Amino acid sequence: MSLDDDLPPGIDLPVRHAAQPIATPVLPRCWPDVDSQETRGSSLGNAWLCLAWARGGCPRGVECAALHRLPSLAEEQRLTFSADGIDYDVFGRPRACALGASPTPLEASTLFVRGLNVNWSQREVRLALERFGEWGQLARTWCGVEPSTGYVKYRWRASAQFAVEAMDGRSLEPEGGYPLRVSFATQDPEVEQTQNARQLALRSVEEAKRRRDRQHDLYARLEMEARTGKAPRTTSHATHSNGDASSTGVAREAVASPAVWQIEPGERLTAVAEMYACTDLEPTKEGCSPSAGPAGCEPATAAAHDGAGAFPLPDGWVSGVDPASGCVYFHHVSTGQSQWERPGAVGALAP
Repeated sequence: MSLDDDLPPGIDLPVRHAAQPIATPVLPRCWPDVDSQETRGSSLGNAWLCLAWARGGCPRGVECAALHRLPSLAEEQRLTFSADGIDYDVFGRPRACALGASPTPLEASTLFVRGLNVNWSQREVRLALERFGEWGQLARTWCGVEPSTGYVKYRWRASAQFAVEAMDGRSLEPEGGYPLRVSFATQDPEVEQTQNARQLALRSVEEAKRRRDRQHDLYARLEMEARTGKAPRTTSHATHSNGDASSTGVAREAVASPAVWQIEPGERLTAVAEMYACTDLEPTKEGCSPSAGPAGCEPATAAAHDGAGAFPLPDGWVSGVDPASGCVYFHHVSTGQSQWERPGAVGALAP
């Protein structure tokens, strides 16, 4: 019997999703807004800040000889203008022993933060880095070149020294989360971003060059394919033309020369056809006007064309104008004979 059988109608159990990965345990941290308090060290003139309190809890409480508060202008001036700032950090530790026996530069005020959410955008990373302002006044923040990293710069190096101890291995959220790794920056964020921007620019130029070369190769290949595709058609056309010279010559002649009207013997012509009979026939064929008339041919006048010259045309003869020479020729309708000389009554052919 399942648990769903005991529930009233209309009430369902919430859907159980897969177990989420458990965040890495984080160290307890200091919350200065609620943990700051007066201690016995507040009445001393040369007290340092409490390292245990900065790391999340001091067992001595108000009886502590150190200070349970954030760095102030007094600590900054002590580090800047006093000899204590050369030999000690803000917690009174010798600089050679502070931060894992790694002495920091005297003017170190920039922190390198790792362990931020890799899915955050740059805006979200900057907002998370701004929360480091609870340890002191910030000068600037940067997004790191590598994912989930960033830089935080404080106005006071006392605030930077305190923030390293207060946030290294701890989370920004009160309810816990993934711990951050905080350390002093070993290089200038400005230089790192400048170098990264230069590398990005060089990669962009190289990528643009590769794209241009690929595009050029594509155009060259397409042009070669287009030329290769046209060559067979041109070659086949030339082969066909050269392979059959006679057919090609006939075809060219057919294209260059218009269709010829052949007059069959005994064909009866109309009045309009008689005016244009044999004008487009080749001169080598019998019964057609030659392409060029004789030296003494009769000019194409209206009287000569109408048959009203020296004497009228005999029966069966018609006249026409040769378009090549402009001369009048004469054609016998029944026999199909054509000639330049005007037929007379004596030389007229029998009908």
